[in-house]
Amino acid sequence: MPVLRILLAEDDEANRRLAQMTLEDQGHSVTEVADGVQALATLMHQPFDVVLMDINMPGLSGLQVAQLVRSSNGPN
Repeated sequence: MPVLRILLAEDDEANRRLAQMTLEDQGHSVTEVADGVQALATLMHQPFDVVLMDINMPGLSGLQVAQLVRSSNGPN
């Protein structure tokens, strides 16, 4: 299985830690953030293979972040 660079955006610390440990146990590289604003800023500066985002986060929701990223990258 290839090692993936994963952005994990989750505002609940317990859920974030559990997901991070699970993904890292599978050998993946995980960057974790606690809200949508941090997720968007991180996505603008680093490439990721996979993004796992909570839909309901403070600042910007996961859906809002996805819309902003898609609109900034143009149609794909």
